[in-house]
Amino acid sequence: MSKDQARQSGSFEVRCEHYFQPFSGKRIGVAVSGGGDSIALLKLLVNWQSNSTSLWVATVDHGLRPEAKAEAEFVGRICRDAKIPHKTLTWDRADRSGNLQNAARSARYRLLAEWARDHSLDVVMLAHTANDVAETFLLNLARSAGIDGLSAMNAEFHQHGITFVRPLLHERREALRRYLVGRGADWMEDPSNDDPTFDRVKMRMLLRDLSQAGLGVDAISASAFALRDSRVVVQTGTRELADRVVSEISGDVLITRSEFDEAPFELRRRLLTRVLQYVSSAHYPPRHAATEKILRNTDYRFVMTLGGCLVTSDQQFIRVTREFSAVADLIGEIDAPWDTRWNVLGPLSQGGKVRALGETGINLCPKWRETGLPRASLIASPSVWIGETLVAAPVAGFGTGWEAQIVANFSSFLDAH
Repeated sequence: MSKDQARQSGSFEVRCEHYFQPFSGKRIGVAVSGGGDSIALLKLLVNWQSNSTSLWVATVDHGLRPEAKAEAEFVGRICRDAKIPHKTLTWDRADRSGNLQNAARSARYRLLAEWARDHSLDVVMLAHTANDVAETFLLNLARSAGIDGLSAMNAEFHQHGITFVRPLLHERREALRRYLVGRGADWMEDPSNDDPTFDRVKMRMLLRDLSQAGLGVDAISASAFALRDSRVVVQTGTRELADRVVSEISGDVLITRSEFDEAPFELRRRLLTRVLQYVSSAHYPPRHAATEKILRNTDYRFVMTLGGCLVTSDQQFIRVTREFSAVADLIGEIDAPWDTRWNVLGPLSQGGKVRALGETGINLCPKWRETGLPRASLIASPSVWIGETLVAAPVAGFGTGWEAQIVANFSSFLDAH
């Protein structure tokens, strides 16, 4: 929708004040890119600001577009006029290999979280709208997504220790533009928003055609929100199943087969997916087809590898452990988490390195059998070395004064996902 086509909506501001009311008196961070959605969010918040509510604004410059610097300066000028603190956050040390869009998204949330902690902010607000919900639905539908991918994004979520809020999820992008034009406010359009080589832009264009058949933003976003409600029910069932059948032993996750095998297939699939993601420390879960291969295996006794995990089964348990080959070359410092999940603590503060125990290491641990853990679990566990000398292997019972602790257990991981 162009600025010339936009018109002001009378009830729009009243609705938005209702969305903002729970944050009255809070220290609110606002992520503002300079585009219409985020500028509208900022203007709405400035107009609503009440009861000692205070605002801080940040603009993330990923360094990927030449226009980004000018956009950040544009936001800075608006903030100066409104006497609101503004900071440009720069992605200057990023690993830009792999999926660039995913890397940029991850960097954006990390930078915003660091900024929010520095200013003791209560929340950071994002300007996602119902249009974003509909576009994401279509993107994930094209990827044959299930209920997770088709569900509307959460209005509130936690990442890097910070609460992020999307107060405008039920509002149309067009309504935000009408509001800006009605106030004589300007914004800067990102040229990539009209570039059809981007999948999201393709879906944005598709939405215009679908709306002619009654499948526009309102209809699609309504379905996405309904699916989100259904997802909550499934997540609750998965949590209850986990409480009954999951146990943890020295980094391994055990699933009791008797009750697990009787549970609905979707709950079993979701639980096993989360276990695999937890043990592998992966950012994304394994594909459905791979997980279903394990669940549909009619043989109680099997050994499989999937997504950096070793999955073994007998009539009593399914055991998921870290696959040694996935961590064989992983070397870390003693004072830093190893393989994301482990902290190794002991009397040596420097000079040693943490790496997987391996076959060489386990042969140096005479009491490893007394741990009761499988050999495959132990060789993938963390150990401390100085050169080629084994100093400690806490999980294998080697090394006085050393222990290996899981940073966060599966229960907390499940709550966060």
